[in-house]
Amino acid sequence: MRISDADLLAQYRRAEKEWPWVPAVERAVKLPPMLLWAIASRETNMRNVVGDGGRGVGIWQRDRVSNVLPGSVEWYLAHPRRQAEDAAAMLLGAHSTFGTWHAAIAAYNAGAGAVRKALTAGVDPDSRTTQGDYASDVESRRVRLLAMTGHPAAPTATTTRSAMPAVMLSQHFARAEFACRHCGALPRGGVSLALLRALELARTRHYPGGLPIASGYRCPAHRLSQATPSSRHTKGDAADIPPVMTVQQAKACGFKGIGFNSRGLVVHVDMRPTLLGRVVTFPDAGTA
Repeated sequence: MRISDADLLAQYRRAEKEWPWVPAVERAVKLPPMLLWAIASRETNMRNVVGDGGRGVGIWQRDRVSNVLPGSVEWYLAHPRRQAEDAAAMLLGAHSTFGTWHAAIAAYNAGAGAVRKALTAGVDPDSRTTQGDYASDVESRRVRLLAMTGHPAAPTATTTRSAMPAVMLSQHFARAEFACRHCGALPRGGVSLALLRALELARTRHYPGGLPIASGYRCPAHRLSQATPSSRHTKGDAADIPPVMTVQQAKACGFKGIGFNSRGLVVHVDMRPTLLGRVVTFPDAGTA
């Protein structure tokens, strides 16, 4: 769903006068700035309406079939701040489940089950959303709003007018995929080139639809780093990935540390130094 910069900015200028507290809701729960506005633009052109054949209610189109409204439809329409808080809670819950905002935004539209199936199949969760572009379109609108309003979080790199180009670390993997979910930084020495090479090989062999990175670098203040300070994620040479490969397949791609789930499928890979280059395998509980 294309929208011009002029139309997007006009939506925002009108809506911010009516609901000036939206940024406060975002800040209160540490959502990425402008995310609620971007979703509102995609859902309703930032209007407080009933849509989707009567299922979607409000600015952020809460589905009243899948979710119980806290009051009548009329009550919910009259309480837009509650709508924003509900939308924020849904996004935070999806982010906690999937670990990336891209997947969380896709889940906001398509549902957690659809996103989980997409990740298990090794494909972009956006492929399961309306028109196959919901998350990427919302992300584009958010970045454009940041830039057009001069927001402090606006990207400073050269951009096109329609979207922020990804900063690539390798042919298929972008900086944003590996940046710490807590602070947005990369490790001081950068992401391991050996890890990127092994991930590219794994993508070619086992993830024809693309290999999304659920978690890359984690700074010392990240909650999982606090739980496991020795995690390879703190070194910049580890990644959590969808469970598609077997341990043997991961070994063949060159990974040195391999964590697997209860079904024996790989969910964590790293390039830890090992004795004589031997591969270390282990059950992974999500904190390796």
